[in-house]
Amino acid sequence: LKQGLNVQVISLNRPEVRNAFHPEMINEISLAFKNLPNEMDLVILKGEGSVFCAGADLGWMQSMVRYS
Repeated sequence: LKQGLNVQVISLNRPEVRNAFHPEMINEISLAFKNLPNEMDLVILKGEGSVFCAGADLGWMQSMVRYS
């Protein structure tokens, strides 16, 4: 990376479910991006564990059947 860049790393940290999205994670990621300084040059989004992100959490998706 070029020296002097303002870099922020955001990690998805649910490796036990392959970093699958669920409401709390979506909220936390949204807040992390909203709270970035205006001077940010680069954001690195990474996943903990062996998988970046498996998509939506299947348990959460199944619970959405009951939503109106």
